[in-house]
Amino acid sequence: MMLNLNSPIKTPYHGLAVSLKLILLALTTVYVYQLETPLLLACLFIITLILNLIPGKDFLKLAIRNLTPVIPFMVFILIWHIITAAWLSGVILLVKFLIVITLANLVTMTSRLDDMIAFLERLVQPLKKIGLDLSFLGLAFGLVLRSVANLIAIGKKLNLAWRSRSLKRPTWRIVFPLVCSALGDADHVAYAIKARRSNTS
Repeated sequence: MMLNLNSPIKTPYHGLAVSLKLILLALTTVYVYQLETPLLLACLFIITLILNLIPGKDFLKLAIRNLTPVIPFMVFILIWHIITAAWLSGVILLVKFLIVITLANLVTMTSRLDDMIAFLERLVQPLKKIGLDLSFLGLAFGLVLRSVANLIAIGKKLNLAWRSRSLKRPTWRIVFPLVCSALGDADHVAYAIKARRSNTS
């Protein structure tokens, strides 16, 4: 079963058009990655947290919980920059990453997946006039979001299963079964897409 990351907590952002939210997210991402001023980036990060806090503390907790899977990746980046004696660049990069990923998470939590897919399909529609059919991007986008949510759920279950059998932390030991699960899901999705294309052709 695949899940989505949509929040059960209703917020003021749910009423905004998906197109507006995605366009603002794209523009903000471009702007953030051009910045190199630590103070300005810190202010933007605080604003990002405030945007997540406006719907309430429960929403903020849920948003933070959704972002926990990226923590190991962030730690790796920071360690690498410390080893290469570029810790300041590493911190700046992490703050940029946190701002963008937090905003992306906010958009995902407050937008229906069907609306995001429909917007993406409308966006690439004009490209058909020059012979490029990118309608599959909407389906791919939806599958990525649902698969990520599914992997998060499976990772939590594996973590709980490990803790119920051992006092040690699971750490890397759950990576292999998680990868096997991801490959299994990918196989099922491939068959589903093949069947869908066969029916539409």
